[in-house]
Amino acid sequence: MQFRLWYDRYETSSATFTSYMQRFDVPHQAVHRIAIQAKELMDGGKMSSAKALVHDAENTILKAC
Repeated sequence: MQFRLWYDRYETSSATFTSYMQRFDVPHQAVHRIAIQAKELMDGGKMSSAKALVHDAENTILKAC
């Protein structure tokens, strides 16, 4: 099962776990956006720009996680 399907359907009575999963959503969505942008760059022959985008995300958006 894909993670997103599980994530969207998962229910719990644990407020702690619910809070954790909600905090996970922001970086999770960011990874998807970055992947789409990187693929578009690669498809356009801009491999170094795609690598720079991913590297920048590692050191900014994803580092805070």
